[in-house]
Amino acid sequence: MIFLKTLLLGFLTGLTAFFPVSSAGTLVIGAHLLSVPLDHRLFKAMMLGIFLVLVFSFMNDLIRLFYSLTGIIRDLISNLKLYLGSRGAQTDYVRILTGNYRNFLVMLLTALIPLILLGLILANAASAVFQNNLITGMMFFITAVILLVSSFMNVPEKGPRQMKYPEAVIMGVFSGFAFIPGLSKIAAVSSAGFLCGVSRKLTVKFSCLLSMFCLLLILLPGRIGSIFTAEVSTGIPGCIFGFAASFGAGMLMIRRAQKLISKENNKIFAGCNVMLGMLALLMQMLAR
Repeated sequence: MIFLKTLLLGFLTGLTAFFPVSSAGTLVIGAHLLSVPLDHRLFKAMMLGIFLVLVFSFMNDLIRLFYSLTGIIRDLISNLKLYLGSRGAQTDYVRILTGNYRNFLVMLLTALIPLILLGLILANAASAVFQNNLITGMMFFITAVILLVSSFMNVPEKGPRQMKYPEAVIMGVFSGFAFIPGLSKIAAVSSAGFLCGVSRKLTVKFSCLLSMFCLLLILLPGRIGSIFTAEVSTGIPGCIFGFAASFGAGMLMIRRAQKLISKENNKIFAGCNVMLGMLALLMQMLAR
């Protein structure tokens, strides 16, 4: 029976991971409803499934970003050699930020700075939320408000070359706060992008890649090993079931989710967050 519940919980997590709904918050609620002990191994197994979905889905982008990074490093070294060889005389340096992917990479790296800092600062706070449905419910409501505000924005077609550093920082800050369960990473970053005037298509891709780095921080050893009070009862088979279900559901939904977020407004997703928030608050009241 526990394997069936774990399979259902993993499927639910993967189903919501790429929509503007917190997969971690949904996982907390689902674990309570299904009476599944949410230990750190099961949690990380499901997050690993979502992480791998992002890696496979954005493999081409990751490869191009890697080549862009090596190109930037190569050009920086060339400029340094030119500077040292010219002995201070004026010379023509190689332009660094050429092409969309180089600009996109720099914006992504800029957003990672506040993301990592907030991830480290909020680690203990996020850990406490896993044991508190009240705060999780409030985070769902905050996500709904963010989505509603961003749904009324008239978004221009601002691409990677038009993005500014402050906009990348804002998106990184929103992503950093989304470590708290109930506050969706996709919703936070995409809403920040919409508010900054970044095009929907670029914002969705930016939010997915930032979510991948968020998951990587969560998966690092020692990050969340002490936040769960439940004993490990699902075992390795249960973790495999949870991983397979979250990965399968994620692969099934990621492209559909991207199309919906890119083309539709966020009012429907805001309503989903409100319902999940009410469910979390109801569970908290019944637990007393």
